[in-house]
Amino acid sequence: MKDLSLSARSSAIQGQCISELGFPVYIGDGFRWIKEAVEFMHETHKHPLPLAALIFMYIETLGKPLVFEMRKSPTTKNKVSLFIEQYMPKLWQSMGFLGNNRPEILSNQYRNGLAHEIFMKDNCSIHEGDQTYVSTIFKNVGIPISININFFVREFLEGLEQYRQRLLSDSKFLELFQDSLASIKPCPRSP
Repeated sequence: MKDLSLSARSSAIQGQCISELGFPVYIGDGFRWIKEAVEFMHETHKHPLPLAALIFMYIETLGKPLVFEMRKSPTTKNKVSLFIEQYMPKLWQSMGFLGNNRPEILSNQYRNGLAHEIFMKDNCSIHEGDQTYVSTIFKNVGIPISININFFVREFLEGLEQYRQRLLSDSKFLELFQDSLASIKPCPRSP
């Protein structure tokens, strides 16, 4: 009987190129690994900021084919906002913020803050239960915005599954996804 465990699949895949595996395997295993990584971090984390940073990294990557589809500039703001609008729409309401600069807040204040400054920027926080993690440096005075990490994880995982299903059922979107992974080079051919 063939060993189908995650470790066996990982060992079999190491060193292979995406073009050898085919996108169905990449989508199946790749998206399962994203889900497992997020779930593991959520279950074992001591602090929610690295978990939020990881999710924003995935959101930005998965948003790239969406900007191609909508013929928008591939900015971080567009990639983050399009993924959230299409696959995590409840996030806006959960934050209690419905203003026009939502994409700016999530891409710049959260994603860029976590990626480049190790913390959110300007009046932004992440909360879990009764604990709130907030920057001690406030450049703007205004209404504080907060993300509930448990809700954020749940919404991301639900959106990830919807996204995966779309890749499997929409060939045009799958092509955009493949094109967006330009950093994955074809396998070198042996002479």
